[in-house]
Amino acid sequence: YITKVIKDVNISHIIDYEYFLDINFEYSFIIGKIRVDLLLSQENQNQKFQFKVYDSNNDIVTYDFTEKDIPISIGRSNCRINIKNSSISKIHAAVDFSNNYKRFYIKDMGSTNGTFYSLKYKNRLKLTGEMTFKLLDMNFSSSEYE
Repeated sequence: YITKVIKDVNISHIIDYEYFLDINFEYSFIIGKIRVDLLLSQENQNQKFQFKVYDSNNDIVTYDFTEKDIPISIGRSNCRINIKNSSISKIHAAVDFSNNYKRFYIKDMGSTNGTFYSLKYKNRLKLTGEMTFKLLDMNFSSSEYE
């Protein structure tokens, strides 16, 4: 494995399969070219989902759901969260529940422009296996550093 020191940068990872979500965490996703923040919380044994969608003017639209609303589709039309933007596919991504793993996840639904999740690393990032990430406008692959 490779350990690369990266200070205070945002790393975007493409979602190829399901990306599992943990309770009481806030996530930031890039769906097409739109930022979507998701807070997954628990209240009285019920899971709550709060989505904040940032439009091209950086205005925020908030959507609140519970686990009873699963699956939650995100797309350009006929979805629970409709985002009117040309970078968003008709049905772009979805949040659902895995019965096998007993966890919630977000999944890209074969969109044209992809779905990415962003993480902020303060100290170091351990690259393992075949890991691809975007730093600023440059794409990196962990295989490049082997």
